[in-house]
Amino acid sequence: MLVLSGCGGDDGMAGVGGAAEISGYPLAGGKAAWEVPWAGEICRSSPTPTKDGKVAVVFQNDKKDPSVCTEVGVVDIEQGKLLWRKQGVDASGTSAMFDEVTIGGGTVAAAGTGASAGWKLDGTPLWKPSDEPCDTVGHAGDETRLVAVRDCGDTDSPRPKVETVDPGTRAVKSTFALPHGTAYVHVVSVDPLVLAAEHGEHSETGARFESDRRLLSAGGRRYPGAGHVTEPSTVDKTP
Repeated sequence: MLVLSGCGGDDGMAGVGGAAEISGYPLAGGKAAWEVPWAGEICRSSPTPTKDGKVAVVFQNDKKDPSVCTEVGVVDIEQGKLLWRKQGVDASGTSAMFDEVTIGGGTVAAAGTGASAGWKLDGTPLWKPSDEPCDTVGHAGDETRLVAVRDCGDTDSPRPKVETVDPGTRAVKSTFALPHGTAYVHVVSVDPLVLAAEHGEHSETGARFESDRRLLSAGGRRYPGAGHVTEPSTVDKTP
């Protein structure tokens, strides 16, 4: 079971995804107000709905391998409708596998292992999976912004960077490159841009945050190995 975020206050709805359907429940409580039949289990959903109740989902529906998360769709949790569903297909006709999805600046952006695809909220394709110098491993967004997390290294030596991009064209507006070896980058906030990540020999418990173009440690007591502030020279100061 996967709970899709609700919206609209006490009068709003929340979506709950199961193996065969998505059900909409009033946030104030009570029985399901609607159900949408589902072809495959939901793998992930966008963290929060848009102001008008749209949630992006990644789900299973590959007939050759039902366990693969290849489908992307948008659900209107206020109206109880699956608005559209698509696959991210590369130039060779192969459907990409996705393990995360978000909505930012009116764009639905999905990413997986070495694959990324994007659509407008109405389902119009924006970009398809393709070979890129750096893998897009995740996204974050809000009503006006889209942020992409990319890795330009490999498993043994990750080289992550976080880019604020144009939601429609993916043109890079600003870049924050983290120190080599930083792993598990998570966007805590888009505005201001705040990141959490693991770095160094204490990576199992370490955490760092980026704010105002500075890399800040989270503190040495709770996060061993932390406790200092650095000014990375790799920050692109494009406004």
